[in-house]
Amino acid sequence: MTRSCEAQWNLCWRRRARANMSDLPMLPNDGARTGAGAKSLDGLVAWTNSMLMGLSADGLAGLSRRQNGEALIEARTRLFADADDALNEELPVGKSVSLAGYQAVVVRLSKRLADMAEAYFENFNSHLVQDIPSTIAGADPPMTEKWLGSVIQTSTGGLWRDVDAIFANWLDQIRARTKGAAYGARPRSMDDPEYLTIQSHRERMSAALWRIAERHSIPHETVADTLREQGESEQGIPRALTPAAEPETVSAGPAYPESTTGTEPEPANLDGGTQFDAAGSARQSRAATVAKLIGELNLLKPQMFDDEAEYNKLRAQYPGFLTFKTAESRPHLKMKVLGMRGSTRHIRLAQELAAAHHGRELSTIQDDWKNYKPPEFKRPG
Repeated sequence: MTRSCEAQWNLCWRRRARANMSDLPMLPNDGARTGAGAKSLDGLVAWTNSMLMGLSADGLAGLSRRQNGEALIEARTRLFADADDALNEELPVGKSVSLAGYQAVVVRLSKRLADMAEAYFENFNSHLVQDIPSTIAGADPPMTEKWLGSVIQTSTGGLWRDVDAIFANWLDQIRARTKGAAYGARPRSMDDPEYLTIQSHRERMSAALWRIAERHSIPHETVADTLREQGESEQGIPRALTPAAEPETVSAGPAYPESTTGTEPEPANLDGGTQFDAAGSARQSRAATVAKLIGELNLLKPQMFDDEAEYNKLRAQYPGFLTFKTAESRPHLKMKVLGMRGSTRHIRLAQELAAAHHGRELSTIQDDWKNYKPPEFKRPG
């Protein structure tokens, strides 16, 4: 065995000892390590995969406590800064606001918080992938995705508590400014505007969490536990359709063999359409993303001249456009956006951008668009 390979073996052995992972497969003995198959790193990769595959989500996430903590600090700093900015923009100090005005402020803040929550998870994810632990990086590529999913899954409850604390802090500040006249402690009827606003906020945030879960493959039970912790009733938590709706590993075969395309089949209409379908809602959300991107591309096309300077100018002019956020880190999509002036329709490009944004195969997005496109995009008759 070469010196570098021996060093790799020893490094993994020391990590195993520190983690006290007695249930993991042992390193090959000295005789096996000096065999023909152990003279390359192939044996090390195979052993690493075997070791990691035996870990639970908590165990896998525990391999990167430093990275997890640093990613959380970075994402949390951004979240809290955005929260302060949102409150100062919606409710500047010294501004005279009526009670009805405070009601409107809370509605607007709630909508902004739903977007901020999704961005919080995205930022946490992006910081994690910038510092992948060497143990994970030394395994097969699919293990990185499994590790990332495990970290996000085990962090979901804490991340969501941060989001919930922001809204509670906003209400506290509004109570303080109004001396309890707005959102103070008092009994409320079910038709009270403040009660209805809070209920609407809970539903909005629940929908945001399900979108986050779909994007990051967070298991249904993890989301349900998080919502229960926030006081959600069992009736307000949609049931999982099937265990297959919560992918945990990467498979080389079709994700949905019952579908002719190998992609997600059209969802069943449960209980006559009255049962909330979490998976169907996610597919509708992806179709809505395509529609949003088509609208953005239609607006950008007359102004895009296959020029990098013009692209940067438009990106600065429309900072909230999902087109730019998605294409910026994907050069092949950026090139297509730059050259879209020569195309007549943008559906395919919008679908490719949506697939990248949601982390789904293009065929999945195309199925979603076919079955859930908004009415204005459907042909009459």
